[in-house]
Amino acid sequence: MTKPFHIQKPCSENWEKMSPAEQGRHCAKCSLTVLDFTSMSDNEVLNVLHNRQGQRTCGRIRKKIEVIHLPEVLISDSQNSFHFQSASRLFTFSVCAMLLAACQNNPNTQRAETSADSALVQVDSNITVPDTLVAVATAIDSIKHHPKPPKPEPYIDIMGDIAIDPSIEKTFIPLPEDFAQIGEVTLPEDTVSVAAVQAEYPGGQDSLFQFIKQQMNYPKSAKDSGIEGRVIAKFVVTTSGEIANIQIVRSIPNAPEFDTEVIRVLKLMPKWKPALDFQNRPVNIWYHVPVLFKLND
Repeated sequence: MTKPFHIQKPCSENWEKMSPAEQGRHCAKCSLTVLDFTSMSDNEVLNVLHNRQGQRTCGRIRKKIEVIHLPEVLISDSQNSFHFQSASRLFTFSVCAMLLAACQNNPNTQRAETSADSALVQVDSNITVPDTLVAVATAIDSIKHHPKPPKPEPYIDIMGDIAIDPSIEKTFIPLPEDFAQIGEVTLPEDTVSVAAVQAEYPGGQDSLFQFIKQQMNYPKSAKDSGIEGRVIAKFVVTTSGEIANIQIVRSIPNAPEFDTEVIRVLKLMPKWKPALDFQNRPVNIWYHVPVLFKLND
């Protein structure tokens, strides 16, 4: 998502408390009208800015936040081979919601089936080798895709002095997590960004899921207690390709051992190829990955 204009210094003024004005709202702090650009296209905003060249323009803009959601990984307590299908189409700008899949037994078939937009890995925590627990994957009898309704796309409101960057033909606004601000429009240097080229795990997404399959173990204490469920984690792929800021977004109630295992495996990941912006510069970007821990009946 390219933007040839930006807010440099977001301020803390509250849009809702400003007095209504003809083209937006009046800011008593700086005695300026804050123009409302949230319903305008980029070209319409540029036309306004070009017509106001030489004047200070304070405005309010809204930007969509991009977070990459990886397909769900299914961790089972007993299987012996695996199958998964690449879902590279998820590495696009249209990724707005997480695709979830569930496993259903089918005695009439012995082959694994996956939907085009999902990738699952099923592993066995009972198999061991010297010094290392190795999860052995298995073919899933059948996999039925049950996508959840897409979540509303997150947005961020930013207000402040708007400027056109004369030296960059195409640029973008690095976006933090969902929040609203008022202030001067700029390009923050150190926040997670919308990328032109997505980050890539060494060998691609299939290799990523193979790595998770090989490293992830079903926690023994949870298995003995019959606990199963879904853990959702997020992490940042930095400009150097390192994995940083690993966080658990969703946990399995009363079972912190699942969180510990997911974090442990994510920390083991090798360097990625970093994402790039529209000027071919490395940028930071968030990734979300859901892991479903499932006990076999």
